[in-house]
Amino acid sequence: MITPFTTAKRDTNKPRILIVDDNPRFSHSARLILQESGQYVVCEENEAASAVGKRHAASAGSDPP
Repeated sequence: MITPFTTAKRDTNKPRILIVDDNPRFSHSARLILQESGQYVVCEENEAASAVGKRHAASAGSDPP
């Protein structure tokens, strides 16, 4: 699965944002607004444990599981 934190997307100089919220409607709306601005690469997650895994994988330079 390709997410904004995979190698293919990391080649951009745009800031990356990971939205973590337990309300899927909010996180999806926030992601759409930020992505439509064209200034950010955005990923959303609704489970804290999954978000921590994505964050650690992104900082280590590897793709998240």
